[in-house]
Amino acid sequence: MRGEEITICYVASICSHKKYNDYYGCKKRKPAQQSVKYHRLLAEGFWCNVSKVYAVCNIPMTDEVTEKYCKNQDELENGIEYRYVSFLKNPVIKHFMMIVGAFFKVRKILKENENVVIVFDVLSRSVSLGAMLAAGSRAKAKVAVVTDLPEMFKGAKYHLSYYISEYLMKRASGYTFMTGAMDEKANPTHKPSVIMEGHVDIREKSRDSRETIKNGFKCIYAGAVSKEYGLDELVKGFLAAGIPDSELEIYGNGDYAKDVERISDSSMLISYKGEKKNEEVVDSEYGASLLINPRPTKEEFVKYSFPSKNMEYMVTGTPVLTTNLPGMPDEYKNHVYLIEDETADGIKTVLQKIAGIPEEERNAMGKKAREYVLEEKNNVIQAKRVLSMIEGFFDE
Repeated sequence: MRGEEITICYVASICSHKKYNDYYGCKKRKPAQQSVKYHRLLAEGFWCNVSKVYAVCNIPMTDEVTEKYCKNQDELENGIEYRYVSFLKNPVIKHFMMIVGAFFKVRKILKENENVVIVFDVLSRSVSLGAMLAAGSRAKAKVAVVTDLPEMFKGAKYHLSYYISEYLMKRASGYTFMTGAMDEKANPTHKPSVIMEGHVDIREKSRDSRETIKNGFKCIYAGAVSKEYGLDELVKGFLAAGIPDSELEIYGNGDYAKDVERISDSSMLISYKGEKKNEEVVDSEYGASLLINPRPTKEEFVKYSFPSKNMEYMVTGTPVLTTNLPGMPDEYKNHVYLIEDETADGIKTVLQKIAGIPEEERNAMGKKAREYVLEEKNNVIQAKRVLSMIEGFFDE
């Protein structure tokens, strides 16, 4: 079976780019931005390789959305036919409606199309459960996209959602995992799998490369603003580094945000920007001197994850400084600067060292990283890798 003869039914908590901005463009909280972007880009990557792609989905909701009944018109964007599941914003009824809604939408897609493969997010439990119940034996394959292991969430085994995710993973024909350690832990029967640490938008190729930064040393961190992710050590290390004309901009939200905001009020070196639209953050990343990810490597969960933020950093062409993540393949290490000592003192030292590297040399590092991810890790190529696994199910 060739890819262009296959129909993909992508099931996740996502929506079109336009729909997301309609809901959250002007709102303070912007839920699940990285997750929505990850799944949307993969779905768009499939569209470049197969006959048709449907997205059966629900839009992530926050309390700022006041409507009690969420109903959206189906739409087409970048080749993806979005078929939205309607639901009431009631803690119990909501999930029941999403299961039932996804069931009927997937069943209709299966009736209307041949060679349908279900690709689903194991963390979007309600719509994925409805899809799997509808698929039964009528879908040729069911591929689980695993961006985080369900058991890694705090108190997971005390929640029904964990057991639903585990059920969904067992029903899968194959998997995409972020790291090899994930595969070893979550795929004991050695079903077909693809290790895909992430992907970047192929359309970034058409964007102009960043210009050489001439003035100052502006660094950016974007992501979860949490001590668990190393933000306290980064802030302390940056302040201690005392680099002339330097500034650290921090984007995002989390349990350390109030501390960062307080520090930014008293120091010109730290600037807390809060939670912004992803495209605004990316624009800022293009104009920075250095992008930083201080995620500690000693925590157990780090073996089973690869931050999509690193991919987003690299595609800008801005140099990247990251910890030596155990799930990061060796080839990435040729394109980034590494934090070997994750303490504030270690971060201070490496920042001072990088600031002392000639501007042209730093920018050459960023340019190589951009070329690497655009050529080797764009969403079309990564989707094609998953599709190669899917084609194997048709040969069985």
